[in-house]
Amino acid sequence: MKNTLLLLMLYVPFLVNAQSRTLSGKVSDKATALPIGRVNVMVYVEETNKLVKFGTTGEDGRFAIQLAENLTAPMYVRFSCIGYETSKKRLEEGKEMEVFLSPQDIEIKEVVVKAPRVRLQGDTIKYDVQLYSKEGDRAIGDVLKRLPGIKTSEDGKISYNGVPINRFYIENSNLLGTQYGIATNNIPQKDVASVEVMQNHQPIKVLEGLVFSDQAAINLRLKSGARMKWIGTLKAEGGIGDGEGLWNGEGTAMRFSKGFQTLNTLKSNNTGQDISKELNSFNRNEIINARNLLREYIDITPPYSLGLSRERELQNRTHQVTSHNLFKLKSGQDIKFSLTYQNHRENTLKKTQSVYYDPAGNEQWRMDEVEDGNFYKNVLNGKISTEINRSDYNLTENLDVTLDWKDRDVRLGGYQSNSQNMYEGGKKLANDLFLMKRNGKKFVNFASFLLYQSQPQRLSVSREESPVMQHIRPSEFFTDNSVSWGAVSGLFTFDFKSSLGGMFRKFESDSYGLEAAKVAERNNMEMGCVKAGFSPEMKYQDEKLVATLSLPLDYYHYRSEADNSALRHDKLSWQTSLYAEYRLNSRMKIQARGDYRENPVSLSGFYPGSVLTTYRTLTEGLTDFFHTVDASVGGGIEYNIPLSEFFSSIRFRKSWNRSPYTVSQRMQDQYILSGYVDVPQKANTTNLDFSVTKATGWAKAKFTLDGGWSRRDAFLFRSEGKVESRQDNFTLSPEIDMNVLSWMNVNYRMGFSHTRFHISDSEEKEKTYQLQQKLSVRFLPSEKWSFTVCGEHFANKISQTDTRHFFLGDIQATYKATKRLHIDFHLNNLFNEKEYAYTTFLPDATKISRSYTIRPRNIMVGAYILF
Repeated sequence: MKNTLLLLMLYVPFLVNAQSRTLSGKVSDKATALPIGRVNVMVYVEETNKLVKFGTTGEDGRFAIQLAENLTAPMYVRFSCIGYETSKKRLEEGKEMEVFLSPQDIEIKEVVVKAPRVRLQGDTIKYDVQLYSKEGDRAIGDVLKRLPGIKTSEDGKISYNGVPINRFYIENSNLLGTQYGIATNNIPQKDVASVEVMQNHQPIKVLEGLVFSDQAAINLRLKSGARMKWIGTLKAEGGIGDGEGLWNGEGTAMRFSKGFQTLNTLKSNNTGQDISKELNSFNRNEIINARNLLREYIDITPPYSLGLSRERELQNRTHQVTSHNLFKLKSGQDIKFSLTYQNHRENTLKKTQSVYYDPAGNEQWRMDEVEDGNFYKNVLNGKISTEINRSDYNLTENLDVTLDWKDRDVRLGGYQSNSQNMYEGGKKLANDLFLMKRNGKKFVNFASFLLYQSQPQRLSVSREESPVMQHIRPSEFFTDNSVSWGAVSGLFTFDFKSSLGGMFRKFESDSYGLEAAKVAERNNMEMGCVKAGFSPEMKYQDEKLVATLSLPLDYYHYRSEADNSALRHDKLSWQTSLYAEYRLNSRMKIQARGDYRENPVSLSGFYPGSVLTTYRTLTEGLTDFFHTVDASVGGGIEYNIPLSEFFSSIRFRKSWNRSPYTVSQRMQDQYILSGYVDVPQKANTTNLDFSVTKATGWAKAKFTLDGGWSRRDAFLFRSEGKVESRQDNFTLSPEIDMNVLSWMNVNYRMGFSHTRFHISDSEEKEKTYQLQQKLSVRFLPSEKWSFTVCGEHFANKISQTDTRHFFLGDIQATYKATKRLHIDFHLNNLFNEKEYAYTTFLPDATKISRSYTIRPRNIMVGAYILF
């Protein structure tokens, strides 16, 4: 394979034309004609006054700045230096600039220097961490939540202006990949000097100017005292709650130097701290490839409460260790390896009521359940990657190995009393290779993705009648390979990609005890697919407009064998994707997008017979090849004034999904059998979201208002009746954080969600809402002591006549023994609330009402140490 790639690159012709032009010249003293060194040379667009490039002169007074070829608008150059008058000259193409600066006397006055909280340098926004941090902030993630334009979700995902980031750097190095929660939750904020947001960031340097990115990246700049040495934290806490001993222990050790970076954590707790979310990966490519992964057929992973913080209801014992390491070689190559292991156990005690509606909006089926369960999980993951990231060449390869074991025991009462045991053991091996070479205006790249996965699963149900057992043994090998060639012509970039891939999947299942449900005891299937594709893409880019049009065309050949029968299927599918972004000025831009896609066969749902997914649900597989169609249009407007700490955006999206089959549900024996009927399905979804953020140095205040509205229309068949439904959701989330006094900080956050659910043949519309309010007040009576009082109020509409109110309160006190040693005291769930309940609607015309047992009142005492 290596020799093939070398031959491929050797025989691809390259032009030697440079894709940039050079602005050069010399700056001299007007009085003496001597050269002036260290003069700031800044290039601006005349119409918008936007800074596009900058540089400085050398000791000989000369400068050379590379300008992108697509910068064609009139520009001017500004020259400034202490002791000289500032000069501004219009840029003339093809001429070397000769500049003379006049000496200027400087009158020094008494001034008060106040550092700005935000600085703008080209497309990079720099936030001063010290000016945004507040008493009680420990990890850099605590400060990120206060930065205007940046939003951190409950699972740890970071977004800038509503769009997820694509990289998280530490000192310009990509140590953690997309598992940046390890950094945000563990790097001490006192060791970070600034947070940089690089807008429209293209992480692959060879693609700069070729492939547009609508995502930003974040880079942490450390203080000089935090570089080139070991830093870290230790935390040890103990306490008691409801007669049970509690612990929370954490240790982190990290080092960031020019040639080596490492970040290591060791954590253990039974206090409800969900440390597993630090391992969440937010990789857009992983989301795209998710359709090729094996699914969890049996519902092993337990759901958790909606609206309530995970830490409030998680009854756990969790141990986790992580180690991430990066070596930077002198050749410019980065080598990374990481190892993570998690041992997790949780207990769930909840009540669930499930209501399935008929076409008239009445209850078709109703099931009340009481669950007491234990869930166990062990996950071991190792990654090795190498990267050479230059402006003319990129080589990136990632090897990822994951082993996991999940086990769940459930004791169920109510609808059907029984005991269940579920098990899953997974193995996954993935290798991702990307190779690209660029020479002037031409480029070529090769990409290869390989995946092997095995995920055996088991469900056993014990009840008064005969026991039931379900075994599923799916495995898969998948590969996708592509070669592309492209060139730049003026303001246009053309890219032509050809791809070849394949998949082999094996599915085996066997069961017993399901004879009354007329389910076959054994179902085996082998399935293969070969894909060949061609994808032309064209991009236009100037100073204001970026537009991309892609027209992929794919050919699929499928073959499946099951029970001595074979099926073949061929499909030629095409896609269209158009994206455009227009900058009205330096503050405002408009985005528009349209997509049309004929999807490949849904392999996760393609299997013979039926499988038991829960004690009461059978899911029927597809045995005929079919393709769904997705289409969407959308757009958005952003208006930002970074230096005024103001960010706003509004986005709209309308999507359509078409399928030749529709989901069908019916009772078969004592099971709900979910399958498909030969009726075309149409589902429409509309989304509208907005966000406004304003921060100010006065009182270190930040005001945020997020909101949205969505509508979904769909239908399914239930007991041969057509159930058409419409669901409307409205959300509103204001937040304010400010220092009302020098010794008092107040944070108020509200979350409101309203849902209206309507069955088309019913005159009644069901409504439910959830209201959450959280007020946190921190007092600083002295330099040594700080106190935080936090109160939460929940108002959840459970039914048309029942609205539940919940009140939660916490108190925390911290004593600073030294700058590096803090003593913490916690009193959690002050009012000793026992239960949390809510109601929600699912897309399949089902209403779910759940109540969870939450963590009782508890007291914790501990120490936090910085080193």
